[in-house]
Amino acid sequence: MTLTVVDFQVTTAGMKPFKILTESQEAQMTAGFLKANGIEAHVNGAKEYVSFIIGGGLGHFVIKIDEENFERAEQLLAERESSIVAEEPLAPDHFRRAIFHAILSIIFPILFHLAAIHSTYQFWQGSPKDVKTGLQICVIGLLMLPGAWLVLFYSSNL
Repeated sequence: MTLTVVDFQVTTAGMKPFKILTESQEAQMTAGFLKANGIEAHVNGAKEYVSFIIGGGLGHFVIKIDEENFERAEQLLAERESSIVAEEPLAPDHFRRAIFHAILSIIFPILFHLAAIHSTYQFWQGSPKDVKTGLQICVIGLLMLPGAWLVLFYSSNL
């Protein structure tokens, strides 16, 4: 019995290395983008086995394209990258955090009362000083009342 090995590698003769990436998905998406725009692209590279364990991109993936399409591919990628709008990171939601801490202050009164007061203060600092904000702070205070009564009750019985 003989074992025949079939090589499924695509020949990339006449192709020039266009871009080197460290992650397989990014390389495949870039090659797919180029193919969708009519440029034949192939990805060759090493697998990123270790990156799953340590969380980094350790692969070496080369995207190869025909030499005559090199300038057009650079232009397409430049247009795509310039059209990507960077999103600003979301600000922390101090109101939700204050509500969460106020509810937990019923279970662990002292610790979560301090956390709720701190989150409420941060919410107040970053919010407009209007009626809605005032009402939201009143709701947080009302949620903190049962825990406050528990603290007072237990401290008077000690």
